[in-house]
Amino acid sequence: MNTFSRNSAIFSTLLARDLKILKQRLLNLIVDGLIVMFMNVLVFGYLLPLLGMSTTLIAPIFLGNSLSFFIASLGYNCAIRIVYDLKFNRFIDYLITLPLPKRWLFTYFITSFIMESAIVSLPLTTIGILLLGKNFGPINGSFIMFLMIYFLFLLFWALFFLSCSFTYNFIWFRNNMWARRLMPLFIFGSAFFTFKKVTLIMPMLRIIMLCNPLTYFIEGLRSSLLGGPDYLPLTTCFIGIFISLFFMILRLRSGISQQLDPV
Repeated sequence: MNTFSRNSAIFSTLLARDLKILKQRLLNLIVDGLIVMFMNVLVFGYLLPLLGMSTTLIAPIFLGNSLSFFIASLGYNCAIRIVYDLKFNRFIDYLITLPLPKRWLFTYFITSFIMESAIVSLPLTTIGILLLGKNFGPINGSFIMFLMIYFLFLLFWALFFLSCSFTYNFIWFRNNMWARRLMPLFIFGSAFFTFKKVTLIMPMLRIIMLCNPLTYFIEGLRSSLLGGPDYLPLTTCFIGIFISLFFMILRLRSGISQQLDPV
């Protein structure tokens, strides 16, 4: 029977391997991230306000769109590697043979994604906020609460992409993932607007958006960092966040059983 210390040692070795690989890829990830961040700062911080967008929307849209899209892009890249491996390389078969329980193995996948995403996205988001300067507006919330929701957001994307990796085949994932899964999440998840403002104009969207997990994460990021009554209350966001994480865990378990235990 595996002991906790043995499991921890194997788990740490796998993470160390990923860190070594990340170190080789880090420069390219940072350069790509900086390009995306500079473009978002230019568009949301300067161009759209010149075209008539209210400056009060700069900070919430930057947090909702720029940060969410960047993390989703990192998640998609991680997921496509897993889907490719399941289809062609089957390195997963070696990992399964390790003297490591499955729950530890998939905790490793989740931890690896959160680690990589945090190392890349958090500094770039900070740079983006600094570049926006006064255009970002006052920060009336709590950094600790923001970081808490931010890491829960990373956990959601880790569970989401990992479950999709084990649910959809390589061809479907490559051809349809963005159009059929990610874009609807963003369009109806308040990434491009705030929940309260859009539901005042189109009340029929309220139910759709409240059924979308991204609404609670994005509004939670805004409410925790910016404060004020313009966003969903943090209590509502946390309820939606934990319900979303619960369903993602169930979906991941189903995908794992479908892919690795088909009988």
